[in-house]
Amino acid sequence: MNSETVSEKPSVKERAMEELVKFLIISAYLAICFCVLILYKSSIEGSTSSDYLNFGAAVVKALVLAKFILIGEAMKTGKRVQGPTLTHRIIMKSIAFLVLLIVFHIIEEVTIGLFHDKTVVQSLLEYWNQPWIAKLAPELLMLFIMIPMVTASEFEKMVGAEAMKKVFLGRDTD
Repeated sequence: MNSETVSEKPSVKERAMEELVKFLIISAYLAICFCVLILYKSSIEGSTSSDYLNFGAAVVKALVLAKFILIGEAMKTGKRVQGPTLTHRIIMKSIAFLVLLIVFHIIEEVTIGLFHDKTVVQSLLEYWNQPWIAKLAPELLMLFIMIPMVTASEFEKMVGAEAMKKVFLGRDTD
């Protein structure tokens, strides 16, 4: 083992910083998407002011979902998907992450139900008894939120992190 191999391996601090940056980027992206959805819903309902608590909940949900996404990446969610094209991989990986987030959403519904003195069964029944469109619409929105994020991730894997920084920041990162 030569010294170049040792120096190329990132330190724990560097890996932690890289994970933190990923977490913050994913969280910010999701928080922006969720807050825009709240504004859209408020505009449809004719509300002239949005409840700041909803925005706070959207940010907290974005932070939790970002952590779930990073855990999903660590578990190699969608890694087995090796489609013939980049488009195929992006769609399949987005769907894999969507399934992970649906599971999180169900856990969230059960947790909220427990805080409202409902049993797990009552919460699950309440969720399953919703009209199919009420379950499908938010899940489709999440899918379309996931696609650009997965696309960026797949491009980064193809061209490398430094090339992505150069493309998005418009300068050399050295």
